[in-house]
Amino acid sequence: MALLLLTGYLLLFSGLIWRLSFFVNSGVDRRLLISLLFIKTLVGVLYGLIHQNWFLGGDTWLFFEESKRIAATFTSYPDYYFQSLIGNNPAVPADEQIFTYPPSHIFWRDLGTYVVIHFNALLIPLSQGVYEVHVVFMAMISLIAGLNLYKLFARALQMPALMRLIGCFLLPSLLFWTAGVHKDVLLFWGLSVVFSALVFRRWLWMFVGLTMVGLVRHYALVLLLPAFVVYAWASIAPKKFGLRFAVFAIFGLGCVLFADAFLLDNRLLAALVSKQQAFLNEVGDSRIGNITEFSDGWTLLMQLPKGAINVFARPMLGSSSGWLQWFAALETLLILSMLLLSFFVARRDVQKTAFFYFLLAFSLGYLLLIGLLVGNEGTIVRYRAVPMSFVVLLAWHCTDFAHLGQWASRLRGFFAPSGSSNDRDLRTYP
Repeated sequence: MALLLLTGYLLLFSGLIWRLSFFVNSGVDRRLLISLLFIKTLVGVLYGLIHQNWFLGGDTWLFFEESKRIAATFTSYPDYYFQSLIGNNPAVPADEQIFTYPPSHIFWRDLGTYVVIHFNALLIPLSQGVYEVHVVFMAMISLIAGLNLYKLFARALQMPALMRLIGCFLLPSLLFWTAGVHKDVLLFWGLSVVFSALVFRRWLWMFVGLTMVGLVRHYALVLLLPAFVVYAWASIAPKKFGLRFAVFAIFGLGCVLFADAFLLDNRLLAALVSKQQAFLNEVGDSRIGNITEFSDGWTLLMQLPKGAINVFARPMLGSSSGWLQWFAALETLLILSMLLLSFFVARRDVQKTAFFYFLLAFSLGYLLLIGLLVGNEGTIVRYRAVPMSFVVLLAWHCTDFAHLGQWASRLRGFFAPSGSSNDRDLRTYP
């Protein structure tokens, strides 16, 4: 039964990819898109197996089990569920199978968790409670998100099509963490809609995307606000915006801390301290030692360099144990190499548009927040997967692939047997 359902939905979504104009006119071969759907599904199933066998199920299986609980009892207690969702705190029915809602302040603080649970509860009638079918739906949502970004970056960023394809679909962390039953898939889709709506001026879709981002991860919605300011400013005065961007980042952070201290009675700082403490209380084998807890604006600022190191350079090969950490450490090393390459082999004619600075402001703000708050390398790898993919794409936009192509040709020529024919010119973008 499970295999039949899985095959049926894969065939259904493959048919949609083959026929719908969104996919047909995407600029990506439909056979490749179907292959990507199968790859994402396979990775999503692996995601579930890894969590089931190494992490006692983790959040992904907890979300799935709770969604089944809602689906099984909803028709018996519809009033309880509706009343709970609008915050009325009704009496909990005397049924052990009922899904029990937490107090309102906890529900709204962790809204993303309950969004994922309820979304998957809607899928239960279609999946018949088969986890792998939920993976197929998540894989399809992730594929659509990646395709949104692929189309957008074809217009907004310049790089070889192969690199754009890898950056939007196949970066290891992005592929893994946006393939399972978790919040990252919905966040990835919501951000792809927001970015596309901004560039293509589709304001209704902007509302849809912002709503999804706010529901899944409200702090990501907050981080979009300064990015929108940067976008507007860079659109009005685009010339030599790089220095103004750096000044805005420093001055803006100072203004936020000042306003929080003197106007908001340190409520923002208290929320950050509380969140950092919650992350530090997490148990696991990949905890970062010597994490300094911040208690005021000054200690927070002093932690920024260490936060940047945590999010960009961890996990490290020398301190990793187990194949999962080694794999993440290798990817981290590869990402750092690509970021350095964008500095040392930079394009002279690179165009840094308003969208470039918008995406840079959002991604760096997101990553620094992760580095400041999170004290577990495994959690860092998951949380940074989406924003780090944007940073990698921005780095590739700045990289001189024509120059790299010349180097590759010379290297092959050096090792090629004498008298062999010249390789084709690699300097042009596909």
